Amino acid sequence: MTINNKEYRLKYTFRALMLFEQITNKMFNIESLSDELVFFYCILLASNPDDTMTFDEFMDSVDDNPTLLVQFQQFLADEASKRNVYGKVEDNEKKSL
Repeated sequence: MTINNKEYRLKYTFRALMLFEQITNKMFNIESLSDELVFFYCILLASNPDDTMTFDEFMDSVDDNPTLLVQFQQFLADEASKRNVYGKVEDNEKKSL
């Protein structure tokens, strides 16, 4: 994903989930737009540890380019689809045992 002419990696990790819980001081659950934006930021932080983008800089970028949120939502949908496929494979393996 490109933000302000810089390429960022997006990776759905436990580190990102933990960052979300640390920042929000609640268990991971996306309930609002605020949660979604914080999770987006957490994924950026976890996936790009050498980057120093602040949350304010991140929000300015999203305000200037709202399609970033649409791209992130597509990333989440793709990740959910992958996880669903993995779950089906594991279920089928259990049934064959």
